[in-house]
Amino acid sequence: MKRPAPSTTAQKKQDLREHMAQRVLRYLWWILLLVAGIQLFNILHALVYTGWRLHTPASRVYVLLYACLLVVSLLGLACVPFLKRSLPHSAGLTLWLQWIYCGFLLCWAVMVTLYDQRVGPGAETYLTVLLTVAVLAELPPVPAAVLLGVPQIALMLALPYYQPTKQDNFGLYLNSTVLAAVAIFIACYRYLSQKRQHEGAQLILEKNREIAEKNRELIYLVGHDSLTGLYNRRFLDLRLPAICADCAEHGKHLGMMMIDIDDFKLYNDQFGHQMGDACLDQVSQALLGCLQSEGEYILRYGGEEFLYLGSGADTAAVRRRGEEMCAAVRALALHAAGKPSPVTVSIGACAAVPQDKSAWQTLIRRADQALYTAKHQGKDQVVCDTVEGR
Repeated sequence: MKRPAPSTTAQKKQDLREHMAQRVLRYLWWILLLVAGIQLFNILHALVYTGWRLHTPASRVYVLLYACLLVVSLLGLACVPFLKRSLPHSAGLTLWLQWIYCGFLLCWAVMVTLYDQRVGPGAETYLTVLLTVAVLAELPPVPAAVLLGVPQIALMLALPYYQPTKQDNFGLYLNSTVLAAVAIFIACYRYLSQKRQHEGAQLILEKNREIAEKNRELIYLVGHDSLTGLYNRRFLDLRLPAICADCAEHGKHLGMMMIDIDDFKLYNDQFGHQMGDACLDQVSQALLGCLQSEGEYILRYGGEEFLYLGSGADTAAVRRRGEEMCAAVRALALHAAGKPSPVTVSIGACAAVPQDKSAWQTLIRRADQALYTAKHQGKDQVVCDTVEGR
């Protein structure tokens, strides 16, 4: 099911969170699997290197660090399917857990780097993790500055205490600080670029939805009468040839009725155009309420005239429907001009099996002639042209 277009700032923020969470979950599985695999390899390597005894303190410390990262990565792997199933509700939780994992990973890298100072200066593990997080994680500017900046400060403060002899760390401090600043820039640039790209895509989608809605409105207005909401005469050009061709192909009758409100000009003259419009609207709704199948249509043909189309409706069916329409209009009890009786309609009807898709024009002419007869026979009645194939 498609979601509605975001219309408020809060909705747009939520939509951006969902987008970022989807990106995280798309790649997180493989990243966690790779990290877990590397730590498993490191543990096995340490075990083999020490003859499966871990007899030195250093080997035990390293294995403990590897095991911690392995366990956390496996827990992350276990959470991924749940987070995917729970979207979009888990979008905020997904991003929050990603930040926690990135923070843990960087703290882990700092601890490994500090412990490595026993054998020599260097920060390769920390710098590798720092740049990896910057390149792969989805971090907004503030979390990026905190997650990538705080470990750098902690490393610089703690480094001298883990070095067995006094070292000149100026070069390491400078290089790592520059790389930390670059990492923060990369993370912010990636996030803001994704945000702009997503917002641009959403804007295009919103504009496309607006255009589609306007097109639907225009199509509706082109094909419908603005006063009554019924189909207008354009329906004849757009749909009637296809309906006629379908009836011809399957040997079905096509029924038509020309419907005219009796003495409508007098009604307009006596009550005014506003009341006349109200009369047209009420009559049209009464006629529309008589339709009972998908193959039936009612159109405003022009002025006070309406046109009925019935796919599969033979002469008996159109006569029956016409009498129902006459009764429905009488039941409105609209006061007619110059007489105590209610507003009525006269109906001319015909039905035939069309020979081709253009036969509807002949049917309309026959129905119009039958309407003329109904008018001259006293109005408020249905007259059917029963001559088949004429």
